[in-house]
Amino acid sequence: MDIIEIDRFENEGRVHVLDEPIPFELTFTDGLWVFHNGTLNLWGYGPTRTEAIADLNSAFDDLWREIIEEADESLDSAAIEIKRILLNHLKIGTI
Repeated sequence: MDIIEIDRFENEGRVHVLDEPIPFELTFTDGLWVFHNGTLNLWGYGPTRTEAIADLNSAFDDLWREIIEEADESLDSAAIEIKRILLNHLKIGTI
């Protein structure tokens, strides 16, 4: 298992740049590359590292839209904690 730090996520024209990178465990299991961050419950899978990164970028973008762009009143305590962690990593947001 390797630890990979990522500070830029791109998906469908949306770019998220972070001031502090997010660490991900990188493993190769059962023919799949797997990126995982347990704190954020964020995963990316694929038969190649490139495909796993693309899946991770999509998952991060989904997480962004579902939590960061949502009002706190609509989130449960776990989602608010994830939002707090992500905002602490934020540099310039979505461009």
